[in-house]
Amino acid sequence: MGTSDSELKLLESLYFSQNEAESPTQREFAVTTGLSLGMVNAMLARFAERGWITLTQLSGRKIKYALTPDGVNEVLRRSVRYLRTTVKSAMLYQKRVHDYVRALAEKGYENLFFDGPDEIGYLFKYECESFGIEFIELEDEVPLPKDLISRNRGKSVIVSGRDREASAAEVTVDEVEIERVWLSDILLSDVNVMEYTDGKDKN
Repeated sequence: MGTSDSELKLLESLYFSQNEAESPTQREFAVTTGLSLGMVNAMLARFAERGWITLTQLSGRKIKYALTPDGVNEVLRRSVRYLRTTVKSAMLYQKRVHDYVRALAEKGYENLFFDGPDEIGYLFKYECESFGIEFIELEDEVPLPKDLISRNRGKSVIVSGRDREASAAEVTVDEVEIERVWLSDILLSDVNVMEYTDGKDKN
């Protein structure tokens, strides 16, 4: 996680804690943000220096952290920037998934076995339904369930989000070879993934 992302997490946590009866402790901020206690301590000091928060001593070691108007504006500015970046990435991923699945359909593929994160899987599922390709989500890819293969014996591909160094380029089940394409190649590479797929097409 980058520094900007970490700061945004803590700023948002501060923002949402403003209406709580008791101000969270640094340890509680660390738990809710997933940051280390030392990092939370350093960031809070940095925020105070920048005028984004005020620190009020309540009793003993108890400190109340409150966002200043500048701090609230910083949360808003960073949140909007993050949202724009996220939406832009999501739109790019959706287009690449759409183009890839459409190319599969044009080349006669009938099944897509998906072995990757749910956040991306729903994009493949939607596009497969649109182009008439069977979408099969794999819970445990090694070994491939034989009953799935027997029910889906058409031209198939595995889209894998696993470590490519630890996974074979092809999977064979009951003498049926199923090629594997890496999720990162589809989403992040400028290479035409269908050319890569065609090079291994044995059907």
